[in-house]
Amino acid sequence: MPVLEDARHELFCQERVSGRSIIDSYVAAGFKRDTGNATVLNGKPHIQERLAELKTAAAERVEITQAMVLAELGKIGFSDIRKLFTDDGKLKHVTMLDDDAAAAIQSIEVDTVKRRKLKDGEEHDETEIEGTIKVKLWDKRSALVDIGKHIGMFKEGLPEPPQVNINISDTELARLIAFQLTKASKES
Repeated sequence: MPVLEDARHELFCQERVSGRSIIDSYVAAGFKRDTGNATVLNGKPHIQERLAELKTAAAERVEITQAMVLAELGKIGFSDIRKLFTDDGKLKHVTMLDDDAAAAIQSIEVDTVKRRKLKDGEEHDETEIEGTIKVKLWDKRSALVDIGKHIGMFKEGLPEPPQVNINISDTELARLIAFQLTKASKES
């Protein structure tokens, strides 16, 4: 799709792709601030098509591919906490982690202490890491769900099974249940 003929629509799309909100993009494109109209414009097919094209082009410029995103999600989704520890159960130093284990870590909290050190004949404060308090991993479930959605594992919006209405008396229903229970007890 080429540049949009309406210059304000094109500018709106450019602003949206740069990270601005719908309303801020709408105003930056020269329209009067109106949340409803901004939302309507954002939902128009030609705008959505142009936004998708611009986002794809931006991703290509920074060389981000679907394969790269899936690979990173895979590092999180298939991470193994045992990779963070040595054979004797001690937490590995961050420089000793392989790329997959490091990618699965969201944050590390450490305990630090300031010490006075002598350097070049002068004392100065130096912060040293005394120990690791907490290692937090990214959410595996979310990563796996994102991967599953991408590869079409989950069938959202499946139709509900048809409802069957059978007019039967309570007595007849009780007989059918008793029959099934008797049959099941004889089989086992």
